[in-house]
Amino acid sequence: MTTLIAFARIEEQGATPNIPAKSNRTWRPCFSTRLYRDRKLIGRFFNKLNHFRRIATRYDKLAGNISPWSSSPHCGCGCGYMSLPPS
Repeated sequence: MTTLIAFARIEEQGATPNIPAKSNRTWRPCFSTRLYRDRKLIGRFFNKLNHFRRIATRYDKLAGNISPWSSSPHCGCGCGYMSLPPS
């Protein structure tokens, strides 16, 4: 698919394309680095959500598998953080 076809399909859907041009292209489309940066930030956020989906949905239901995750320093909701210090 060429770039012009991709731009046409995006515009048919009522959106404005924000795709950076290759360095060897003679035709340069309108491009906003700020919009591109924001789009990448949102994409990275959803990638991290998908990466940690195992913690959120608890696919591993066995007690032996859950307890290391719940006390892990990577999990902010771990039981180790919620216990009170000895008095």
